Amino acid sequence: MRKFTIVIALLLVVALATPALGASFPDVPSNHWAYEAINKLVAAGVIEGYPDGTYKGQNNLTRYEMAMMISRALDNINEQQAEMLERIDSMGEEKAGLTTEQAQDVTAIVKALIQKNMPEQTEQVEFPENLTEEQINEVANLIEALTFEYRAELKVLGSDIEGLQMDMDEVEARVAALENATPVISFSGLYSVDFSNVAIEGDGIVPDDELDAEAVFNYGTTPYTANEYFFEDPYSVSSGYYLVQSDSATNNEFDLSPDFRIADGGDYYTEGTSFTNSLDLNVVLNKGALSADLDLSASTNVFGAADTNGFELNDLSGTITTPDFTATIADGQSVTFKDYLFDASHVADGVVVNSDNHTFFLSRTLEEELVDYTDIVWGAQDNYDYYERSYLRAGANMNFDLMLPVNVFYGYEYSADGVFDLYNSVDGITTAGTLAVSEVRDAVLGLATGTEFGGMNVTADFATNLYDGQMDDYLFMLGATGEFDMFNLAFNYAKNNNFTALRGTTPLSGYDVEVGATLGMVEGSVYYEDYGTALTTLKAAVPEGELSFGGIAVDGSYELTTNDLNAHDEYRQINVSTTMAGFDLSYMYDYNADNEIWDPEVDMLDDGQNSIGDYWYEAEDADLNLHTLAAGYALTDSIDLGFTSEFEKAIANDATDIVWANEFVNTNTFTADYASGPITAGLVYVMDGATTITGRYTADMFEAGFSKVLDGDLVIDGKVMSPVYNLWGVDVSGGAMMKRNIDTTAQDVGVWVDMSKEVNERLALNAGLEYGDKEIDVDYAGVKIAAKAGAEYSVTEDISATANYEYLNWTGDSYGDFTAQKATAGVSVAF
Repeated sequence: MRKFTIVIALLLVVALATPALGASFPDVPSNHWAYEAINKLVAAGVIEGYPDGTYKGQNNLTRYEMAMMISRALDNINEQQAEMLERIDSMGEEKAGLTTEQAQDVTAIVKALIQKNMPEQTEQVEFPENLTEEQINEVANLIEALTFEYRAELKVLGSDIEGLQMDMDEVEARVAALENATPVISFSGLYSVDFSNVAIEGDGIVPDDELDAEAVFNYGTTPYTANEYFFEDPYSVSSGYYLVQSDSATNNEFDLSPDFRIADGGDYYTEGTSFTNSLDLNVVLNKGALSADLDLSASTNVFGAADTNGFELNDLSGTITTPDFTATIADGQSVTFKDYLFDASHVADGVVVNSDNHTFFLSRTLEEELVDYTDIVWGAQDNYDYYERSYLRAGANMNFDLMLPVNVFYGYEYSADGVFDLYNSVDGITTAGTLAVSEVRDAVLGLATGTEFGGMNVTADFATNLYDGQMDDYLFMLGATGEFDMFNLAFNYAKNNNFTALRGTTPLSGYDVEVGATLGMVEGSVYYEDYGTALTTLKAAVPEGELSFGGIAVDGSYELTTNDLNAHDEYRQINVSTTMAGFDLSYMYDYNADNEIWDPEVDMLDDGQNSIGDYWYEAEDADLNLHTLAAGYALTDSIDLGFTSEFEKAIANDATDIVWANEFVNTNTFTADYASGPITAGLVYVMDGATTITGRYTADMFEAGFSKVLDGDLVIDGKVMSPVYNLWGVDVSGGAMMKRNIDTTAQDVGVWVDMSKEVNERLALNAGLEYGDKEIDVDYAGVKIAAKAGAEYSVTEDISATANYEYLNWTGDSYGDFTAQKATAGVSVAF
């Protein structure tokens, strides 16, 4: 107690010696006898006055107010108590006076306190250099007397403050708990209303490849007929519906008709008007150990349309989690059990439940059946018949650890019988008929296990069909893999007794065996199978990075497959590379002849079949007989030189047997590339072929270049882009381009400008204009004039509205002249 009161006394001695620091209360005149004392107590934080900023000196102090003043003085000292006690320890409890050094320490402590409470007045305070014994005793006795006199009030005050602090802590804890608490259920999402109107006048575009094909092919005696094709921006590369050949040859090997399939689709401009109301809703549920996070998407058209019965649920996805399992709701989930029961190609549209050891799912899918190609036409799609059939599927994969680990599989599939709509698509127009379809009901039950036996990993599967009335339909499979000395062994056996797979591959009866070994750096294997047809495959490979001598790296592989009809597929590859005198040198040999043994996954064209049910074959352009020599040299930091020499034999016949040409065709190519700063250039010289020189300069807002084929065309091009200028409050930017073939006079010209303006913090406007007259880098030559305008208005942060207008006028040099206008508008509300 003595140390503590001495510290207080020292502080008050210095405070009493401090000069006046300015008026603290408006009701205390400067000539009042207590003016300076009051200001000192205010500066020290001992008194604060009343809430209205006055001192009210005429009022009598209550004992409680006096105790408050003493408490504040003690609080001020308490903030620095630890440091002060540590320094004053050296003074001794009964020491009558202070040395100069001790006085300086105390003075420094008091100065620090005043700097903290009133830093702006620190320079005006004069601190004593020495404290006398009389000063110490006088102030110490005063503080001890005050502390004793008001001991009851100080105790109550301390208890009240402590209690108040405890109450505040409890309140803050409760508020924090409420703020951080997760609600049992919460909703968020987006609601929007969208309008679209498209008007089209004129003729669509017919692609050149359609007309070219018409001149070559006829299906029977019926020629292919051109159609008006699409209404789109004709400068878009591969716009519209493009029909591409599925095989590399012109005709199929077993049918002279061509086979084309759709590569891209979807008209940008489709005439008509539509209103769509959309709701994207997120629901989060937390109830004890159960949590769910679900996303729902629904839409409807309630403006003058027949669909006025409410929202149609388009999509539902999310997860439901408990301590024991997680259920996932979504389309397109991959669920794989076995090759014969929901194989890797199976996807589930529904609910998939996963626990630590088990997987269950329930799925409903709508699938096209009876896809029968009857003709191939030019237009939106191939001609074919199909009907849509709904399937209900369920499956379970349960893992048990008994004497052996056992997997129990179950799969179920159902589709009701009835009359289905049969669709026929001709020239992009779908018509409907009816087709009677019988019920589909099937189920498969399977067991699988595995163990280690004699150093081999052994697996066994047993499966049977249900609902077919023949319980003796079964599948048994046995497999084993392992190592024996230097050999890797693998064996598989299958016995199929009228078993049919459920959404997977039906295994054939038979067996296969493979023996592999690594001899030095060579990995090799022998594989033999007999599942109705005997196949033998020999493999040998030197992996990359395993073989190197004299700085030369070598790798390669060889594979030969033969069947019992003496047909064979063969693959060879050799790679050699090194660096010598700064040159990067390489040699590659590729030989690929793989179509003598038919593979339905590779050789079948799409889902197409001819009239007698045989699959159509495709000519495999992967067949190669090619040697390639290459060299590269970095002449400088900016110049790279290269040389490639190819020796290739062409394929004379690729239907059922490969016949290579007698001679290799040699192609030699020299290249040179230059790059320094904004300038790049290149040279490609093909001996006995074309030579092309290119150059380009690229800056921030400008680029230009040329391409010259010797004895051929010279093409120059340039493009300039402006920065964003602010004109009368509108941000404006634009650009222009030109490309010209000097030899043919064909050219591309284009200019465009974009404008935007933020009217205020809620409204933003945009607009754009474009003109183009192109013949080179476009699918269809002609003149395009386009314009757009739009506005976005934010009512609040969560409510916004948009409106957009697009205009396209197209005048084709050869095909199509049309005008398309599209107006869209929408309102969205986030919640």
